[in-house]
Amino acid sequence: LEYSDGPEEDWEDESEEIAPALLEAIDEPDRWKRHVLTQGNRPVYRLPAAHSLPPAARDKLHGLARDEAVAHLEQLVAEQPATAEAFVLRADLALAAARDRGAERESVALSEARRWYECAVAVAEVPLQFPMHDSGVLLWREEPNRPLLRALYGLALVAHRQKRWNTAEMILMWLLYLDPEDEQRAGDLLRQVRASVGIVQPDGDGHHGAGRGESAGA
Repeated sequence: LEYSDGPEEDWEDESEEIAPALLEAIDEPDRWKRHVLTQGNRPVYRLPAAHSLPPAARDKLHGLARDEAVAHLEQLVAEQPATAEAFVLRADLALAAARDRGAERESVALSEARRWYECAVAVAEVPLQFPMHDSGVLLWREEPNRPLLRALYGLALVAHRQKRWNTAEMILMWLLYLDPEDEQRAGDLLRQVRASVGIVQPDGDGHHGAGRGESAGA
């Protein structure tokens, strides 16, 4: 699956060196809101319902062991490649495996999760040709939008775990621009990413502090 006709961006080669100026303290919590909310009124999009699994398919997955769920999801994406949610759920299983394994195998599991999340993003963007730099909004309250929003959050979390913080911040800013209501608490993860590179930030009470761990998200 290709994102565009142009050259593929190689995020593996990105520099993670942070400019000294970026390490200066940020004076306000959730600074991203000021940037996003100054964009004015933007068109609201609703992605196709075909991106989501029907409730019965979700219920079936909940009753399966991990290996059975993996096999079932891989069969689903082969038979119904427009179902972006199946790619997301397959990525979620890989991400969970990364948490459960030791450091030696964590890298492999994170790379696997990344590939599945990237596939989900590519599938979700194709039907409406909706590039992430578009000026529109994709709100979480519209269920067909959730596979794309979840995939972006998952990609950012994987990048954070892999210490690719520039990439994580870029994806999170895209996500917050698409869904400024932030039902997944991507703003919390953004604070964690910035804290990881030493950016001093105030908490919600105006006191300076670090991030909150990996509890954010849906």
